[in-house]
Amino acid sequence: AAAAFARACHLIEASQPLAPAAHEPLALVLGNLAHACYRAGALDDALVHGQRACTVRVAIAGEDAMPVARARMDLAVMLAAAQRGDEALALVRRALAALEHRVGAEDVRLVVVLENAARIALALGATADAEPLLLRLHALLASHGLSTSRAEDLLTRVARLRASAEPMAPETPP
Repeated sequence: AAAAFARACHLIEASQPLAPAAHEPLALVLGNLAHACYRAGALDDALVHGQRACTVRVAIAGEDAMPVARARMDLAVMLAAAQRGDEALALVRRALAALEHRVGAEDVRLVVVLENAARIALALGATADAEPLLLRLHALLASHGLSTSRAEDLLTRVARLRASAEPMAPETPP
């Protein structure tokens, strides 16, 4: 799939000069190419294409557009997989802020971004950052009548991580 998407990018970019109408297909193909590389384990390539997809999306729609937020979230997941967690968390938070600006704090489209942000925070071992995201995710899922099980599972993981990090209380003598 990656080879087909790479050829498609080349064909789109070869149309000189790149017509403004060609930017959207280019952004779409770059995003698909990034996903294909990511799934194939080619993280460096995925990151390059994901970054390009973000850049093209920003050029088309502006910093706070919905497609830009999605591209940033996808790139954040890839950054986290590449052990670049701090960058990933900053980028997914930027995507979350843009999405909230566009659709409000209670929109169901926030679910995926909140979950990804929490998972990235957990991967960094930042339970204090993950927990409020997960509580918000849980409330959002419940308010839309959706299953809260994934938020509950991740909150349980946070509780286990916290418990394992707490020092053992000394036993009191009988």
